Amino acid sequence: MSDRKPGRPRKSASGGPAPRPAVRKPAGSERARQVAAVVLEVLGGTRSVAEAASVLGVSPPRYYALEAQALAGLVHGCEPRGKGHRHAPGAEQELQSLKQEQARLTREHARLQALYRGLLRTTGGRPPAPPARDAAGRKRRQPMVRALRHVATLRTPPAPEAPPVAPAPAP
Repeated sequence: MSDRKPGRPRKSASGGPAPRPAVRKPAGSERARQVAAVVLEVLGGTRSVAEAASVLGVSPPRYYALEAQALAGLVHGCEPRGKGHRHAPGAEQELQSLKQEQARLTREHARLQALYRGLLRTTGGRPPAPPARDAAGRKRRQPMVRALRHVATLRTPPAPEAPPVAPAPAP
């Protein structure tokens, strides 16, 4: 239990008043911050609408429109946020379109496989042999030709160097 009485300011560990949290400068353009400050001054009663409109360089009806826009932004900013990772605005639509594209390509692949099998039956061709497998049922790995080429170059002795050719004397 705390021995602090209600209504008293909280004290810091050193016994003095608790420091106030630092006020961060909100993001946005200079004009947006100026409009926000003037709207708050009008709502706080320190400035009249006519003064605010003249400071912003707009008419009083335009000021009221800016005030309504600012209050709508304030209310929107106070909406509770969902927990966890938030997706980009069009991510759901993009995901849905990618799923449709995948389904279309799967159908197209099945159709082409059926056409290929039909072609093999009509021409009397044989389907390609399945890849060779080892005792455990895994595909046997093909040796890498490029790697074998490098092995061959590493095993060959280096060619003897040719003696340097002296430049011909100038007449």
